[in-house]
Amino acid sequence: MFEEKAARVKLRGRECLGVTPANFASSRALARVFVSDNPVTANAPPPKTPSGRLTSLDAYRGFVMFLMMAEVLRCCRVASALPESGFWKLLCHHQSHVEWIGCSLHDLIQPSFSFLVGVALPFSIASRRARGQSDPQMTLHACGRALVLILLGVLLR
Repeated sequence: MFEEKAARVKLRGRECLGVTPANFASSRALARVFVSDNPVTANAPPPKTPSGRLTSLDAYRGFVMFLMMAEVLRCCRVASALPESGFWKLLCHHQSHVEWIGCSLHDLIQPSFSFLVGVALPFSIASRRARGQSDPQMTLHACGRALVLILLGVLLR
């Protein structure tokens, strides 16, 4: 459908090679396409996470943290101000506890954290063992973290 042409453009002082439809004459628009000197193909695998972390676990942790922080957005106040909006009603429903029957996303935050701890624990233990830590050192570290969390909970409440 489109005839393609190769074009060399200067982007931030570096010469880059790009492909654009032949009937699309703007080299300025072509320059916007480049993000780096590395060629990118449609079949290229996604980049590896350099730290060796489980990306899906980090993404799920981020989603659960978003659900916790979304309570601050006070979606129910907006929903009451805009009673005709189904979107804000849906957000309000999922940012508050459901009374007795059913559940919402808000009700799944704590179980999600328990799930995350269970999934992340074997990775953490394996990483600490690979660094040469003994079981008593790991136990002491876990007790210290638990104490800090308890103190934060008491002091910030």
